[in-house]
Amino acid sequence: MSEPIWTPAPERVAASSLMRFAEFVRREHGAPPGNYDALWRWSVDERERFWASMMDFAQILRDSPVIRWEMGIAFFSMDDIVAAGRNPAIVSTNPATGSG
Repeated sequence: MSEPIWTPAPERVAASSLMRFAEFVRREHGAPPGNYDALWRWSVDERERFWASMMDFAQILRDSPVIRWEMGIAFFSMDDIVAAGRNPAIVSTNPATGSG
């Protein structure tokens, strides 16, 4: 399949969260201008700057405990989510005990 079955209107693209994020990282974190591929390449080449910019854009608090995964990505505690006034997007349970 070479043709997309749907393409959003330019106004919808311009108002998307991805475009707001792209504009934010260019302005605040020095990401290069360009299209999605340029933003993706920057996120891969500048991984620490990308995740710092993601935390700034999402307004995630940095002063609470974090869980670190092997790739160096930080995932934040419920304190961050509650303090930011957001509903949790991911809920985890332990399959062995059934508890969170």
